[in-house]
Amino acid sequence: MRDFLILGPLENLNAAFLFIRISAAVAANLLLAYTAYRKGSVDGSGAAAGFGLGFAIYLGGGISAWFVLGLFFVSSSLLSRLGKVQKTLLEKIHDKGSIRDAWQAGANAAPAAACMLGFAATGSPMFAAGFLGSMACAASDTWASELGVLSGARPRSIISWKPLQKGQSGAVSIPGTLASAAGAGTIALGSVPLLYLLPGGFLWKAIALPAAVSGFAGSLIDSVLGATVQALYEDSHGNYTEKRYETLYSENRGDIRIATRLVKGYSWITNDMVNIISNAASSLLAITGYLILS
Repeated sequence: MRDFLILGPLENLNAAFLFIRISAAVAANLLLAYTAYRKGSVDGSGAAAGFGLGFAIYLGGGISAWFVLGLFFVSSSLLSRLGKVQKTLLEKIHDKGSIRDAWQAGANAAPAAACMLGFAATGSPMFAAGFLGSMACAASDTWASELGVLSGARPRSIISWKPLQKGQSGAVSIPGTLASAAGAGTIALGSVPLLYLLPGGFLWKAIALPAAVSGFAGSLIDSVLGATVQALYEDSHGNYTEKRYETLYSENRGDIRIATRLVKGYSWITNDMVNIISNAASSLLAITGYLILS
């Protein structure tokens, strides 16, 4: 059984244990994708992408790495259900709602999955650090977004410190920043089973700590990009939004879509693009931290 649990290159697993891991990866991720879809956390494309990414993570890091992914997913799903009324009002700002699609799933988990595949190929703990750094960033950003908007604090631009409307990219607040740190710390704590099974022993200082710090830093990078280069539009009522189009009602034509006006950033830099950049940056920072401390 230890051969099934211990982590390292997949080539070290015998055929029987490799078959068991693949079968477990398929079963676990089918169950997670189906449950998420039925509960309305993801759409069809999000469920399919989540299955593929989760399979890669389980294949590379076993159930202990998949536990970290599950910790992020479950905590994020629970937090998204808090303050439903307040968050419904913010859907006018955000390009996408709370139901995640394939692009959102990839933006949050693709760097982590790539790191776990790197670990599966080499067995190097630096890829485990990169995986945890990416997951810590995803949790840090999500916790900040989900909890920060519920506070009474007025968010401010991370660049100019001018007041911004709640939910606007690039906005930060003290409650949101504390939630961000808590999200990164939770992933670090959830990595304990993974760290115990890594070759070379329990590398808490060299892996978990850099991952937590880089995850929090990645959330700040996300905010900086959101405040500077991410696309921001203005609708016909003068309200800021991430949506490229707005829907208006006409008595003669019914609902019609008209383009909003780009007022900041670049149209091709969406929130999903910002997320994947910040997650990848967190992975690289965590790997750098591991190489320095190990």
